[in-house]
Amino acid sequence: MIFGKSDQEILFRIRDCFPDAITETERKGEDGKPYIVYALKAEFLDEIKGLVDISDDKDRYELRFPGKRQARLQAQIPSDKTLIMERGIDSDFNETGNLFIEGDNLDVLRMLQKSYRERIKMIYIDPPYNTGNDDFIYQDDFSQSQQEYLKDIGVLDEDGVRQISEMKDKLRGRFHAGWLAMIYPRLKLARELLTDDGVIFISIDDNEQANLKLICDEIFGENNFVSNIIWQRASGGGNASDVVTGHDFILLYKKNKDLKFYGDESSRGKVMQIDEKQLRVDDDVVRKHFGRYKKGIERRCYYEELSEYKNKNQIDDIEAKINKGEYILIKQPNNKHFIGQIIEPGQRKILYSIVQNILNSQGTDELNNLGIAFSNPKPVDLIRYLINSNLPKDSLVLDFFAGSATTAHAVMQLNAEDGGNRRFIMVQLPEEIDPKKSKEAYDFCIDNLPPPPKKMGRRSGGLLFRPLPISPASVFGAPEKKSSRSIRKRVSISAFDPFAWWIRYFLETPKRLWPIPAKPIFMPIVRI
Repeated sequence: MIFGKSDQEILFRIRDCFPDAITETERKGEDGKPYIVYALKAEFLDEIKGLVDISDDKDRYELRFPGKRQARLQAQIPSDKTLIMERGIDSDFNETGNLFIEGDNLDVLRMLQKSYRERIKMIYIDPPYNTGNDDFIYQDDFSQSQQEYLKDIGVLDEDGVRQISEMKDKLRGRFHAGWLAMIYPRLKLARELLTDDGVIFISIDDNEQANLKLICDEIFGENNFVSNIIWQRASGGGNASDVVTGHDFILLYKKNKDLKFYGDESSRGKVMQIDEKQLRVDDDVVRKHFGRYKKGIERRCYYEELSEYKNKNQIDDIEAKINKGEYILIKQPNNKHFIGQIIEPGQRKILYSIVQNILNSQGTDELNNLGIAFSNPKPVDLIRYLINSNLPKDSLVLDFFAGSATTAHAVMQLNAEDGGNRRFIMVQLPEEIDPKKSKEAYDFCIDNLPPPPKKMGRRSGGLLFRPLPISPASVFGAPEKKSSRSIRKRVSISAFDPFAWWIRYFLETPKRLWPIPAKPIFMPIVRI
């Protein structure tokens, strides 16, 4: 097998060597309409069999699951849909290049092949963990009967593996096949979007980590596996009867492990004059190595505050590095000092196989500070850490399970701090918030967000929340009419609505210490 290559791409390669081996044939799309694809002639296979050894070993090593063939085919079906830019809010797209796409991510990944093939530098996704939680917008419980599963993958009906339906029984995963059928074609398509030196990070937990590793080995190539990063997402004890699990995994693959994805080392850190020399300094070293100095506060910890916010072991470690010259003190206008580290020429940032001091509770706190309750959002610092692992400042980042849009937040925050031009593509299903089932969320958005245009009005009894144009009027106008208490009241949004990133970025309290750019950050919206 040619790892990660689409069937049609493989045929193109065969055609280059054996033009007479390829013909055209007809397939039917999900809508039943025919389309033309290339195919291998049967007689060519007969000729090949006489020239080379063919393995017909049914006991060969590979990952198998019911419906795998149909899942593979889903990645080959061309899209019959179109991305439509929202009229009236696309004027600044050429300046920003950021996209928020509403729609099924399988359809979106198919469509992105046309314009973004081999253009994405980094992909980060946090797919459903197959935990049995039915509240997530991508149904998080893939347990089902065999008959139901066959319907979902297109064996018993014409829908194919588009969206695995919510199941009422709690049998775990139908041997995980449903989850595998969901993720397989998406990863196949995602690989084709990566640049040759691109990378993909995938968050996962114990439920599907082993299966995901096997799938990624098949799609990206076992030789392109980089690391299974352990992220300590929680600390302290718990109520587990056997072992307290306080970590998740982040699988890291390169499209081509022979190529480095690291960015220009000269673009990292801040240039400062030290001892009459222009040196590049990382002045955020304490937070990166020892965690935030105070819950909910973003700024760096001053040297003078160490005794108040760090434990004795951490302080001793920092003092030892200062005495050795590994860390330096950087004086600030208020006569206090940040702790920094000089970046030596040729030195590059590295990722560690264990990530600590970035807890999942930070992500929850970040949204709670905005008055929003969201299930298990990833902390911005975690995504910053991954993006900032020497990724060039002009990189394009994709997240096709956007959730609460932490990835977009991290990209914008890094750009605001270092003047970078990183861009993002976020993909998420639009979600209706039912005013009866999710009254708090519904009322909160009605009270605090500008009303959507008439053409984005009500549907099916609930308000279909769609992103609005980002302009000074729509961003800063509505929140000023409400008290901070109103903005910060706790609401529970069980399923993501596309305003989440908008709320996350623009409704933060005055305590936010990284600046809002003078020119509004614009993100055009396209939908299927």
